[in-house]
Amino acid sequence: MELILEDDSTSAKSMKNCHKIMLDIFGNDVQLVEYWGPVQMCVFYLEYHYLPYDYKIIMECERGFIVIEVQNKAGDVFWPLMLFPKANYFHYADVEKDVRQLVELTHQAIKENLIIFEPVGTTKYSETCLHCFDIKEVHNFISPELYEETIEYIKELIEKENFIFVEGNCNIGEHKKDGYWIDDIIYHVIKCPKCGWEFTCIVNTYKGGGSFTRER
Repeated sequence: MELILEDDSTSAKSMKNCHKIMLDIFGNDVQLVEYWGPVQMCVFYLEYHYLPYDYKIIMECERGFIVIEVQNKAGDVFWPLMLFPKANYFHYADVEKDVRQLVELTHQAIKENLIIFEPVGTTKYSETCLHCFDIKEVHNFISPELYEETIEYIKELIEKENFIFVEGNCNIGEHKKDGYWIDDIIYHVIKCPKCGWEFTCIVNTYKGGGSFTRER
């Protein structure tokens, strides 16, 4: 089947690029068998038949967030994140390295016979959590001001989005006392109330640096 899209929207370009990357990496081992979209908010679906093992490979995008799963004949499923920790972040359809990583890891799992299938619905990766997928992560606190801004953002997540404060070595917003940092290392962990994903904010007040990122 050929992928034919009439429009030239950003979503359509992302969908075409996802298909191209799939063919670049899997080559003649896959055939497109079904697709739909894109529709509003960058939602689309691409389904392939993996010929050597009679697998189904599905690429889905919702609100710009993309996932790949492999299904065997029994309908059991595999996601790259189940095997590769480096895939432990949310991927976007319009970011080439995100799409390429998921496709390459899927290809590696199949080719190296690493793939392990789980019954559908038994893992948390079977659904996209729209409550936390677009959390603004910070991979390096380059200044104290950026850390302060992040703490305010975390407070908003707790107060307005019902995120759960899991643990920390002080209460949120109480990282200074009498104008001084309360410790050389300050950390906080919060959790999404919908899916349970945890986010850790940690800063080194002595040497500098730190991050606010998704943990699991």
